Amino acid sequence: MNQHAAQKTPVNRLPNKIYVSAFSTRGVKEINQDAYAYHISSNELSPSHVFVIADGVSSSTVSQVASDFATSEFVKLFNIAPEQWSIKTRAEAIIKELNARLYTRTQRSAFCYTPEKGYVCTLSVAILTGNRLDVFHVGDCQVQLVSDNATSPVLLTHPHRHVSDSEPSQTYLSNALGVKANIDIDHTSHTLSASSTIAISTDGVHEFVSLPGILNKINGAEILSENQSALLVHEAFNQGSDDNLTLLLIKYQIGNESGSNDSEPHVHLCKPAFKELETGDKIDGITLERQLYSSARSHVFIASLQAHKGTHEQHPVVVKTPSTDFSQSPEMLNVFLIESWFARRLNSTHVVKSPTHLNLGLKHRPTAFYSISDYVKGQTLAQWSFDNPTPSLEQIRDIIEQVGKGLQAMHRQGILHRDIRPENIMISEQGHCTIIDLGSAALADAPSLYSSAPIPGAALFAAPEYFLGNVGTERSDLFSLAILTYFLLCGRYPYHSKLAHCRTFAEQKKLKYETALDPKRPIPTWVDSALKRALHVNPDKRYSTLSEFLYSLRYPNPTQHTAYEPLVKRHPLFVYKVLILALIFSNLVTLILFN
Repeated sequence: MNQHAAQKTPVNRLPNKIYVSAFSTRGVKEINQDAYAYHISSNELSPSHVFVIADGVSSSTVSQVASDFATSEFVKLFNIAPEQWSIKTRAEAIIKELNARLYTRTQRSAFCYTPEKGYVCTLSVAILTGNRLDVFHVGDCQVQLVSDNATSPVLLTHPHRHVSDSEPSQTYLSNALGVKANIDIDHTSHTLSASSTIAISTDGVHEFVSLPGILNKINGAEILSENQSALLVHEAFNQGSDDNLTLLLIKYQIGNESGSNDSEPHVHLCKPAFKELETGDKIDGITLERQLYSSARSHVFIASLQAHKGTHEQHPVVVKTPSTDFSQSPEMLNVFLIESWFARRLNSTHVVKSPTHLNLGLKHRPTAFYSISDYVKGQTLAQWSFDNPTPSLEQIRDIIEQVGKGLQAMHRQGILHRDIRPENIMISEQGHCTIIDLGSAALADAPSLYSSAPIPGAALFAAPEYFLGNVGTERSDLFSLAILTYFLLCGRYPYHSKLAHCRTFAEQKKLKYETALDPKRPIPTWVDSALKRALHVNPDKRYSTLSEFLYSLRYPNPTQHTAYEPLVKRHPLFVYKVLILALIFSNLVTLILFN
């Protein structure tokens, strides 16, 4: 992000008004490693305005990538986060995820031994909800606040910098995204009792211009000038700023009716008594019509939405609620909500969607822990395979290719499914396949961040590396997809149940792949070869991508010989030459011996 034009966005919410002016430039440097993003909400169900700024670290040549990623991703994830989460829970969960993803990217790069040169940046976030301001801070940016009833601006952040032991005049950044596996986050909340102005700036601005006096003047003005941020940035540049310069100014005018200043959700995480929802219950404009499924972890219902005037008839939805035992732990409840958060990040016709309350037209925030997803008509692939015990190879290819597309959509968003099996796939009457359960899903770059299950999903479909205590990768999902292919083709498993009992790699290496070839079914040898490679116990020896595996199921690999062929068939000319030479040699020997 090299330079942004100044912007002003007035939005009326009841009597309140908000104005934003933002500007960023590279200054004297070749690259702008700063970045910013913001979102002005017009949604009454989620009335939070989000402002994010990131400052790159000068020791890194790729810090601008981290800054752009952190700012844009924060706004995106915040707007689709579970409605039951408080502002604090949302923001801290997102910052921890951003840190984990940047840290993993650095560890996988050439900067693994010098993380300060990798994908690192600072991050400061200001969130306005009604009259409440929440600030989350990592690094050395500044957030300042001035209000009508205050005598001077308030500094809401403190720089995460340490003084050098060898050179006391020098300081160094002690906390930033992407440097360490864990991140320390400062959180400050402030109630706005009068109209206020907020400034979020990188050190290239606030170290060269005095913002407090300027903020007082801005707060006293009737509106925020469109180019105010640009003017202040240029003033800092003229004062000798030798860094990138970024400034966000937010002017928040509060009327007589200020709205709610409560950023906490309606749902209490530590609620001692949790009433299980049952068929017939009505909650938040949703009626639970029929129970589809029940387990020790959750209950699943088909539900209808309350009709609103002027709207068309709405399709049924699926509501998943936690069981009584599962709901006793706040941590477990948060894990329960992660499933819908992951689903909202995806855009694939082969993965179930989890709409927000706003998209559903609901007028109330959720008052209990539950997740909503689209209702997918059809039957599970488990039932389909029972009804179709001998599907054709083409039918299986079609199913696996659809499930593979769903997995590819997840992998593009950095999400692993980790529980591909027939029960988690719906197939419609027209043959359309949809992955419906993301309860075991995790981030590829931080598998343990949202899930602590050592062996996710069903053991018969789990990849071998999970049994060794290793984290999964995209090749783990590939293994599960290959197991599913083998199961649909043969009705059994390539290693039976032996794989789940192998807890060392040496034990796994002793396992023998059982061929899918069957004299009763016309299965090409090259299909069996493709399955054998995809089902290798060593992840490094499987296909590198899902697309490669899907291609190999449909097209034979001419470089891979899948069955023994006689030498005369493979190299006939060579065999004929050898035979001729042998005959000549035998004739010569005969002539010599008998003459």
